[in-house]
Amino acid sequence: MTWAFASAIGPILGGVLTEKVSWRWCFYINRKSLPLHVCETLTNWATVPITGVAFFIIAFVLHLDTPKTPVVAGLLAVDWLGSISIAGATVMFLLGLTLGGVIYPWDSPIVICLLVFGPLLFLVFIAIEWKVARYPIMPLEMFQNPSNVASLLGVFFHGMMMVLGSFFLPLYFQSVLGATALLSGVWMLPLALSLSFTSAGTGWYISATGRYMDCIRVAFAFAVLGFGLLYDLPLGKTWSKIIIYQIICGLGIGPNFQSLLLALQNQVKPHHYATVTATLGFTRNLATAVGVVIGNVVFQNSMLKQESHLKASLGPDIAEMLSGKNAEASVFLVDKLPTLQRDIARAAYYSSLRNVWLTAVALAAAGLITCVFIKGKELSKVHEKVETGLAAEERKAIARKAAAETKKAGGKEVV
Repeated sequence: MTWAFASAIGPILGGVLTEKVSWRWCFYINRKSLPLHVCETLTNWATVPITGVAFFIIAFVLHLDTPKTPVVAGLLAVDWLGSISIAGATVMFLLGLTLGGVIYPWDSPIVICLLVFGPLLFLVFIAIEWKVARYPIMPLEMFQNPSNVASLLGVFFHGMMMVLGSFFLPLYFQSVLGATALLSGVWMLPLALSLSFTSAGTGWYISATGRYMDCIRVAFAFAVLGFGLLYDLPLGKTWSKIIIYQIICGLGIGPNFQSLLLALQNQVKPHHYATVTATLGFTRNLATAVGVVIGNVVFQNSMLKQESHLKASLGPDIAEMLSGKNAEASVFLVDKLPTLQRDIARAAYYSSLRNVWLTAVALAAAGLITCVFIKGKELSKVHEKVETGLAAEERKAIARKAAAETKKAGGKEVV
């Protein structure tokens, strides 16, 4: 819920900075585009009160029974090969998606190498976790349960459809309805607030009933309906549709932030909670990055298909600025066109965005299908203490080795 409120404030703040100061300030406050010493000074002053409060809260409130681990032993226990390989694979893959079609053509050697060798390095990471790492950061045994795989697929589809809504709705407001950067953030509030309150309500419902599968199924069903309704968004400002459709989308997105996490955690032993939670976070972050790229590809190709019509109606220069990868950057050019040309340009954006909404519907439907393979299990009311530290990790490593030897021996116990 806190994240959702922040996501509601973020676009509005970005719009204020863009209109009143400069869009560059959206990057300045994120420590980009400034000299390093200026960044450090601003960051230090800005974070002193926030991190100071957080420090005292953690110091006096959070009490965990954590075994003391010597520094050298702790460093040696880290899965360095796994950490480096998954970090490298992720960076390469996301760089390929980010650079492709923007900085370099999709068929350029740089992009092809990044998109090929990134996934190959993922396979190397899996081999390391399977055969090399003594204390793997992502134990592969969690993927032996089909329900866990289905839950992570649900997370992936959920992340992609969520980012399509949050990324392209402001583009619809600006290109089709002529909203300013500030107004496009304000008009996103129905989605952000409904998402926030349904996420909180989901927590209350699961706490009261112990049923999380209801939330997953209903949320994906609402997502299919909500994104399908976005296809019916008007060319003009019909506020009833703009508000209601966003609320339905929020009902489809909000519940699955924690429901899918519980579905994943409830299928593993407590000592794996941290691992599966981190895996879910990694999957969701990867999904949002992939979702933006897929949405951009669909939108840009749709604009390219209309290039000949735009050239005939608007002239070659304006048509080039509104086609393909230039379309998003030229969104505020639309309002400066004469009335007839402006209507033609807005209709082109509108038509292209409808293909994006169809893509989001397909992703939501795929998420709904994963519900068939996610197992429901009653949540336990008994707290099970989890052992931490190197001694506990050593026992887990011995147990994994014994299980592997048992499996290799055909199910017979190995002494």
